[in-house]
Amino acid sequence: MPNINTRKISEIMDRKLVAISNTTTIRSALNLVKTSNVGIIPVLANGRLVGMVDETELLLFAASHKEEDHSVGVDRLIKSPIFVEQNDTIATAIKTALDHDMQRLPVVDSLAGMRCVGLISTTELLKEAAGK
Repeated sequence: MPNINTRKISEIMDRKLVAISNTTTIRSALNLVKTSNVGIIPVLANGRLVGMVDETELLLFAASHKEEDHSVGVDRLIKSPIFVEQNDTIATAIKTALDHDMQRLPVVDSLAGMRCVGLISTTELLKEAAGK
């Protein structure tokens, strides 16, 4: 069974990143959520993680604003990022996901770089914890 206290997130993370720019419109972000089947989208500025937008916030905004308001930037909905570093252990990622009730976590290269290099899902983390 793999040791979740020593195995690194970089070994199992999904490197196919679905992300948006901090200048993306709410309309575009909504379309991305519909087509990519993700509940949370990392928000990047020059490749660096600056925040997150979740599907619920986007849908609430869409339901409470007129269609023409959907052309504003997502910057008004950005939440502080909750993330893990690629060299963190799987145990650290599990704790972070549980502490913040997250289904997917952005993975950054390092605290200094903050380059978003992938995502890790709680499904993958649970598989690793169960040794599957």
